[in-house]
Amino acid sequence: MNSALRFVAALSIACIALCLYQGCGSKAPKGVPEVPACRQAATAITESMFDTGIDLLRRQADAYSECMTAHGYVLDQQLLDEQLEYVRQVENAKWLGGDPFYIIAKRRQQLRMSPALWRAAPPPTSRKVDDAWAGKPYAGPSPIVKSRVSPRRVGGCDGLVTTSSEPDVRSRHAAEPSQRPL
Repeated sequence: MNSALRFVAALSIACIALCLYQGCGSKAPKGVPEVPACRQAATAITESMFDTGIDLLRRQADAYSECMTAHGYVLDQQLLDEQLEYVRQVENAKWLGGDPFYIIAKRRQQLRMSPALWRAAPPPTSRKVDDAWAGKPYAGPSPIVKSRVSPRRVGGCDGLVTTSSEPDVRSRHAAEPSQRPL
């Protein structure tokens, strides 16, 4: 009886240790907690008779993204690209081949609706305004940029031609056919 009691005690201690290991040793979920309003916004989008391919999924992902952005989250684009690259490599490694475009496009929209890829937006940084231009209205282009434009008849077409103080290279070569570059 004493050995049976020892066996049960050892078994119960092993079970408790295993449960603690599983509970404390697991990783925390990535990303942000699920935002119920955003999930509802995505599921509120219904399929229309004009949806083809992944149109419904794209519209749902757009609604989810807009909601998450409004709640102050940003999509982790680097993590999204890494996961899509993994999907692309797996699909391209299949022995039957084929173009994985549709599968990648579908997975992109699914990942956009995953809270694991969203992060809290960094606090906005204040931009220092150049004191020389602070509060001044826009006065148009600088006088240095302005060029003289005069109407002139060019090659049988009426048009505006920019004039400059330098002679036109084309007209010089047209006047001297022997001096044309080869």
